[in-house]
Amino acid sequence: MSNGWIPILIRVCRAGSFMVFLNGVANVSLAQSAAGHEVRLLQPGSTAFDELLQKTPSKQPLPQIIRSAGLQGALLINDSALRIVAYAIRWRVTHNDGSATESYQSLASEPNTHGDIALTGLKALLKPGEYMFVTPGVHRTSDLGQLPLVARFPSGAAPGDQVKGILDSVVFSDGTFSGPNESRLFDRLLAERKGQIDESASIAKLIADGQPDNMVRQSLEGDIQRGRTIRGEMMRDWYVAARGRQALRMVVVLQNDGRNTLQKYATSVAEVRSRFAQ
Repeated sequence: MSNGWIPILIRVCRAGSFMVFLNGVANVSLAQSAAGHEVRLLQPGSTAFDELLQKTPSKQPLPQIIRSAGLQGALLINDSALRIVAYAIRWRVTHNDGSATESYQSLASEPNTHGDIALTGLKALLKPGEYMFVTPGVHRTSDLGQLPLVARFPSGAAPGDQVKGILDSVVFSDGTFSGPNESRLFDRLLAERKGQIDESASIAKLIADGQPDNMVRQSLEGDIQRGRTIRGEMMRDWYVAARGRQALRMVVVLQNDGRNTLQKYATSVAEVRSRFAQ
């Protein structure tokens, strides 16, 4: 997706069965806390930032890292008792000429077709007490020793530009989330997971009905192509695109591991449906 967005997902719950914190994000000095969940986006320029940066594991000399112009960013800190499974940050870059640009960046774990992470956003990004350095154009790094490498990725910020991160949304392992959600993170999460489950259920049924591999592949490739044509920003658009991404994963499983493995994978994902509301 555009503006640094990647597919991410939240647990699908019945209306009213979860609590959504939409009280906004409070500015506290240079730290920004999501109301009720003790998550901070700490900006450079404070003693707390410098102290945490010094404690972060590094394979490179710290002064060299700090001097890198591409490493402007912030520290995302999880002071809550819950695991963070997805987040969205709004980056504001003020350029030397006084103009400013903004973009959203988000991250969640991807599905694993050969493991127990069957859906997007199941694996924790930050456990309680953990923190990570985040920077525009780079999703994250937990090891500052890798920062000189990722700094070569385009970030939209030139040397001398000012970069400020604003915490938009954080999704927790219990299905709650906090933040203003201007990125529409929650809606995107719902659409992504529903697309994954529905695509898997469709293929599981084709295989159970005895359809030959060429018919299964034809169905997958059709959904892949439909997903690639999506350009809209509505829930339905995100859903179709999500089905296309899931179909791509599954056609790779069919090609590399065969029909039986695909059937097991598709069935395991489809069975998740019973644990989530429709």
